[in-house]
Amino acid sequence: MTTTTFARDAGFGRLVLLSALVGAFSAIGVLVFLGVESLMHTFIWGEEQTPLGWFSGSLTAVAIVVVASFLVGWLRKIWQLEGVDPNFVDEMIEGEVRPQHAARFAAIGMVSMIGGGSAGPEAPLGTLGAGIGTGVSEKVGGDQEMTKDLTFAGISSVFGGLATTLRGPDHGSRSASRALGL
Repeated sequence: MTTTTFARDAGFGRLVLLSALVGAFSAIGVLVFLGVESLMHTFIWGEEQTPLGWFSGSLTAVAIVVVASFLVGWLRKIWQLEGVDPNFVDEMIEGEVRPQHAARFAAIGMVSMIGGGSAGPEAPLGTLGAGIGTGVSEKVGGDQEMTKDLTFAGISSVFGGLATTLRGPDHGSRSASRALGL
């Protein structure tokens, strides 16, 4: 297939538009996730959010972590999420994530982060983006290839959204300027 034929293919244009839609939904998911997490984290841990060292802090901090751990376990049980947590790299290879499954693991990731037991938002948001991509493909009746493409687009857009949200929209150009000595 030549480049001109590929660019004129109606399926390709549809895929590009659906990828943009997945990206928009994923961006909203990132903003909502990070916003709720930040508000709840500040509400529970306070404004300073100082990290606790070994054998320091209060019993309140211990209680928060214990309650969050029990809540994560309870959610996993009622939602019947058994086995290991999802891995967005494996999800990219498989090319499909049930949207309900993705939303549930994103919620569990948020509870874990708020409770102080998680390293960051990448894994739950990667799974959420994959679920959004799969969900859009299901809604439009996409085939297996489209589902894989949109699942990958969802994961990719989440990481693009995270980079923009956490570092600022001009981070790439600032980094390039520093690297070039400008």
